[in-house]
Amino acid sequence: DWEQIKKSIERAKLVKRQQQEAAALLAREHYTQAADAVTHPYLTAKGINGIEGLKVANNQLLVPLIDLNNGRIKKIQSI
Repeated sequence: DWEQIKKSIERAKLVKRQQQEAAALLAREHYTQAADAVTHPYLTAKGINGIEGLKVANNQLLVPLIDLNNGRIKKIQSI
């Protein structure tokens, strides 16, 4: 019935939010443990000197994607 469908949709939304928050937590931990990006081949190729906030882990440039509502890292873009 319709109520069961609505409950199922709400449960799915809750699970998705929980998964997204867990992924964001892992991204924040990964970013926090990485070294500051003083230099990186990508930045050098683009003619960019180090930018505050960028980090490097396993030779990958990490660019944090910040939630402007709360200032927290939601995702990490790896280059």
